[in-house]
Amino acid sequence: MTRDSVNREDGRCSRGVKRRAALLSAALRVAENSGVAEVGLRSVARESSAAPSLVGYHFSDRAVLLDSLSRYTAAQFEARVSEVTAGVADRLEMLAAVIADASGASRRRVLVEYELALLAARGMHLVEPDLGWPRLLARTVRDMTEEPLAVMRATDEIEGLRLRAVIGSERLRTRDVLERIEQILLPHQEL
Repeated sequence: MTRDSVNREDGRCSRGVKRRAALLSAALRVAENSGVAEVGLRSVARESSAAPSLVGYHFSDRAVLLDSLSRYTAAQFEARVSEVTAGVADRLEMLAAVIADASGASRRRVLVEYELALLAARGMHLVEPDLGWPRLLARTVRDMTEEPLAVMRATDEIEGLRLRAVIGSERLRTRDVLERIEQILLPHQEL
């Protein structure tokens, strides 16, 4: 293999990775605007102004597209956490900032994450349960207590806060969410 053929292959691979990312970004926009039920090969093609055959090349069917979208949203979540919590060292405050953000700027994105989680619960093999939000929540709660029932209860209550943030009509403040998280977790710290 010559150097030119290697460079040509690397260039094609790089363009393919960029196209796939652009298609997933389009799929996320469709989901944010119309819901996950509207995400399909044709809707992604329309949103991205790409030929349906190009979308089909990267995602053989809707199930593959949704699986890829759920992995993409998990990766996007990690990036969003870094952005929302820049300069925050305390894990509880970080968790509170993420929940408060879900009541505002990231509301539609979080709704997509929930919709994908519900599809996974229906048996579609989407994102592993330890990616994105579930990973952040589990790590934070387990840092506070190792008692299994306390972990389950605290996780459920904090998940409820996030769901309320998404479906509620008011924007939450990080400070208020942090206070509630502390009420949930601090009684469970081992002394």
